[in-house]
Amino acid sequence: MSVEPMFNPLLAHRLAISSVGIPDPIEFVISEKFLDRGVLYPRQATLLKTIFLRDDLFCADEETQILTRRGWVHYWDLVEGEDVMTLREDGLSEWAPAQRVNVFPVVDEPMVLMQGEGHSSLTTPNHRWLVQRLTQKSGERHAEFVETKDLRRTDKIACAAPVANLPSEPVWRDEFVELMAWYLTAGTAITGHQGGVRIGQSMRVNPEYVDRIRSCLTALFGESSSSLRSTDNPTWREDEDPSGMVYFRLNSSASVDLRWLAPGEEKVVSPDFLTSLTQHQLNVFIETSIDADGWRRDRGGEVARKITQASLGRIESFQMACSLAGIRTVLREDPIRSGRWAGNPRWSLTLHGEKRRYFTPQVRKPNNRRQHFSITKVTHTGEVWCPTTPNGTWLARREGKVYFTGNTDFDLEVIDGWETTFMRTGNEGISPGIHQRIEINKAAGRSWFKEVLAVIGRRGGKGHLGAICSAYILWHFLNRPGGPQIFYGIDRDKTI
Repeated sequence: MSVEPMFNPLLAHRLAISSVGIPDPIEFVISEKFLDRGVLYPRQATLLKTIFLRDDLFCADEETQILTRRGWVHYWDLVEGEDVMTLREDGLSEWAPAQRVNVFPVVDEPMVLMQGEGHSSLTTPNHRWLVQRLTQKSGERHAEFVETKDLRRTDKIACAAPVANLPSEPVWRDEFVELMAWYLTAGTAITGHQGGVRIGQSMRVNPEYVDRIRSCLTALFGESSSSLRSTDNPTWREDEDPSGMVYFRLNSSASVDLRWLAPGEEKVVSPDFLTSLTQHQLNVFIETSIDADGWRRDRGGEVARKITQASLGRIESFQMACSLAGIRTVLREDPIRSGRWAGNPRWSLTLHGEKRRYFTPQVRKPNNRRQHFSITKVTHTGEVWCPTTPNGTWLARREGKVYFTGNTDFDLEVIDGWETTFMRTGNEGISPGIHQRIEINKAAGRSWFKEVLAVIGRRGGKGHLGAICSAYILWHFLNRPGGPQIFYGIDRDKTI
């Protein structure tokens, strides 16, 4: 019968063994050629098994998207090196490069589904989140990375944050930004050889909106013209019908930028336009869009806002604008239920105020005063993924709900550095092809390498630390069920 030895967790900490748990001791094999060089450390070497060969993945499912300067994309469209929205520990967000895109196939992978009216995520238990955690003694909050399985009901997870590196100088005039919002919500492109656009508003219902559109056009193109024919100069005309509807018609020269930035009948505005806006211009764009196609209501001292659109692409661009402006949003399908357009598709975007910028992972049953929120353990077959970013975070969206989450904690750059060092020196680091060997071992069904070399620095290796590690290794190594060869898969003819 095999006897498992006792191991003191405090001693493990002193031995600098990884804090993610006591690794398999076969990793700790002393190699003399490394004793005089601090090239590798136990914590780093443990990554090879703990992260790559064990199934401790730090990932989200395929439905989870990420915000880039091109808009919301799935992982298969994400390009390494392109900017993605990330969250800093000081509470501000910023554009930062996606250094890697990590994708892993899984079968019956244990995952955690957090689902509610304002949140939807499906992540592995070890996936990381940057939360605002409450300190019991002081009653204050501090930023801390925690894993899904360790989330507390009092943790606050950011769903939006002010962007630190928005443009400071405007590319477009404020009047054009407002006019773009009016065009997207209340305008149409005119077909035919003359082109142009038309924007309509009711003088009887919204006379102030009519005045605002007129002011934008006057500031951009001068006074209105009686005719739009046979002119190459940008100009516009104002007409009012018997019902009180006022139509502003822009000729092709005046509408060229509008139609270029929001092409076609769907009028999905270019992400390049949105990312070029300053904070003030984003606010102008959003508030004007709500004026035209939304509503505002006072809820508990905070104004709730919503906008509806028949185009999914167009309302997704509004959601991107809100994320850039630091506003939390939830996108839902909201088909028309009555009237002549009943059954037609429609989407609504809810904009939350400052008080609801965060959510707490607290299980709640639905009632008249609060929304439901559930946390469920499930299994997932397919692929899981996560980017690597400098801030360790990224802005995610799943089922229309937006939130910041953590990225993969893989130390891939360190391991790549080991390969580079070995190729340069020949006796330091790790021999090239480590990533390929990882995949080969996984494909063979192993959860670890046949042999993994972890090196203790020269001071530890020559002192009592090396002796303690060696004794610990031998005890575990020789007492594995069936013997070390069978248990670890080491060839029997190999010298141990």
